[in-house]
Amino acid sequence: MVTTGKKSGDLTTPVSNWYGVTIENDNVIAIKLMFNNFSGEIPDEIGELTKLENLTLSSNQLTGKLPASISNFSNLRTLSIFGYRLFGAIPNNIGNLSNLEELILANKSFYGQLPNSITKLDNLNTLF
Repeated sequence: MVTTGKKSGDLTTPVSNWYGVTIENDNVIAIKLMFNNFSGEIPDEIGELTKLENLTLSSNQLTGKLPASISNFSNLRTLSIFGYRLFGAIPNNIGNLSNLEELILANKSFYGQLPNSITKLDNLNTLF
């Protein structure tokens, strides 16, 4: 992802100093970067942040599909990624996010039915 955002910083500094990124015990646990003019696709490598609890990238200029690697976030409680340039089907393995409480993917460019695996999200209390 690239940003020309309102909030920017020096990417040569430690990740713990980055705007919108929360680190706990040397793990990234939250990325909250809404309304920041990010553009480009969400990289599949984001799935390597396995301790992530909150991913909020809403209201940016993101394009492409949701990477299937988001199913690696077993600790994720909030997933909020909406914007009118994202497209495609919601990944079938979204039901692997067993701790998910809030799922916000409002976007008129997503297509298809909600995956059956969404019924496995026992903690889900917000779906938008």
